[in-house]
Amino acid sequence: MSLAPVPPPALPLDLSSYADQISLFSDCNSSSVSCSSTAAEESLDAALRYLYAESGIPAQRHHHAHLQVEELHTIEISEKLSLFNQLLTVRPPSPPLPHDVLGDINTVFAFLPRRHALTQLDDIPTVPGNEKISVWKGDITKLAGVTAIVNAANSRLLGCFRPDHPCIDNAIHAAASPRLRKDCETIIKLQGGEEPTGEVKVTRGYFLPARFVLHTVGPIVARKRPSENQAAELARCYSRCLEAVETLPAGNEMSIAFCCISTGMFGYPADQAADIAISTVTDYLRKNPASKVQRVIFNVFTEDDLALYTSRLSPSAPLVQPAQPLPPTVAAAIGMLSSADALLITAGAGLSASCGLDYTSRSLFSEHFPGMTPRGLTCFYDVFGYNFPNELEKWGYYFAHMSTVMNWPLGTADAYCHVKTLISRFTTDSWFVRTSNADGLFSRHGIDPDHISTPQGDYRYLQCARRCSPDAVFASAQFQERARPHLDARQQILRDPAAIPKCSYCGGNMFLCVRADEYFNDKPFRAGNQRYREFLARVKKQGKKLVVLEIGAGWNTPAVLRWPDQSLVENGDAQALVRIGIKGDEEVPWELMDGEGEMTRAVGINGDATWALGAIVRG
Repeated sequence: MSLAPVPPPALPLDLSSYADQISLFSDCNSSSVSCSSTAAEESLDAALRYLYAESGIPAQRHHHAHLQVEELHTIEISEKLSLFNQLLTVRPPSPPLPHDVLGDINTVFAFLPRRHALTQLDDIPTVPGNEKISVWKGDITKLAGVTAIVNAANSRLLGCFRPDHPCIDNAIHAAASPRLRKDCETIIKLQGGEEPTGEVKVTRGYFLPARFVLHTVGPIVARKRPSENQAAELARCYSRCLEAVETLPAGNEMSIAFCCISTGMFGYPADQAADIAISTVTDYLRKNPASKVQRVIFNVFTEDDLALYTSRLSPSAPLVQPAQPLPPTVAAAIGMLSSADALLITAGAGLSASCGLDYTSRSLFSEHFPGMTPRGLTCFYDVFGYNFPNELEKWGYYFAHMSTVMNWPLGTADAYCHVKTLISRFTTDSWFVRTSNADGLFSRHGIDPDHISTPQGDYRYLQCARRCSPDAVFASAQFQERARPHLDARQQILRDPAAIPKCSYCGGNMFLCVRADEYFNDKPFRAGNQRYREFLARVKKQGKKLVVLEIGAGWNTPAVLRWPDQSLVENGDAQALVRIGIKGDEEVPWELMDGEGEMTRAVGINGDATWALGAIVRG
């Protein structure tokens, strides 16, 4: 499907000329859609079948191109949601969606916000000396109690067609549902051309908390040098939005939240744009004392933008920001854990990443391993499987890697500290830790090693690369100490061949004792695995209410943590699963969310592990 050509900008269409055609002042009934988690997933599957078949995406362009109707049950819910979002993002508004398909899509959109935390307008403080203006750093698609939010649109008004693109236009359309794009198409057709710069069009918000969305097109600035005309156009965006709000039938106390118009991809310098935004809004409110607009929110997304608005509106003191609201998922997790009398903590790389040890971070890797970047390596994960040219370079890196990880600074209020607090609430024989991390951070934080299972290995050991003997496993500390005087820390190269570790059984090469291939020697970790099995058997025999708290377990090794954790709940061996993750890793099977999405058997918390665990501990 492709977009039809759109004529150049036309005379702006007055609101009265399109309001009836898009039912602007009618209730969109978004909040009335209610269903169980099972019904929501059935609707998701039905929508995916239609959208995927309609898209006609050839096999070479999409990794789900082989998708068959009968295979949907084999796809994880996070992948389904990702595909759902991608297909809706690239889909043009015409042809219209069939009524039943739109109904399925609406069901999914109604179900998803149940996990979201909303910031209420009334919780956002005003700036000193002005009871109508506020500055708020947050997600504009999760602002509740506001009459309208402003979308920095492009001239077609159809939103962004690039899946996961970080622009505000994409975020707003993705949160509202495809009906928003359809309304915008209707408006442009009635207008007969693209939206002129500095004008505004109004649509309903659909599944957004805000009732209305104001779409305005800001000026596009080349080389960060706006002209006087472009400054006037930007000012007009703000004034026209304020005027539009005045016409809406939403009572006598209106509110509007402005995003930072034109400062992103459109290239307007952020400091100059802030000056125009503030002066235009304050002048408007001063000249219109009887205005129905009683609250104006300048919504910013970055710390830099917050600093810009603070320097202009509150130069003598920081602007107070509301406390981050807790999503319903955190409350559900607190309830699950408070009713438990046994706790299994499982943890993946996301837990350590929350404490700074992020295996995907390019900046962290280049900081600690500058000698590796010329080889084209960009993060910790790139090194596994890398074919080093010789043993000196290989062990130069591995020793540097182990030294960095095993000496990672311990925090005093990080995620591991919150884990210790949670553990302290259970009796000694009622908790256990199972982690795919080889970094040893659990034991270094003082958690009893006899309560830890590390099935993927541990950097404290080296092994024979060929696994010549079950006993060919050695403490790595002795080899690190021997190599330290010969390690070029800048280039990550060993300078003395005698410092290369060799197996004392066969004289062959050595490797880190971590699960990387079929030669992994699990002998040092069998006892921990056995203790893990005994723990599960014991709590089951004792009839204890076991809750699984899974932290940062992504998709690198789902068979180690994710799938077994889910199976414990599915089989009735655990009462509930609390899953903490980001970017979809937090999703739990919807069939484990009983009833009307009440999350009684499973809950997924989207967020950094330190924040999420801290909220649970304080709850």
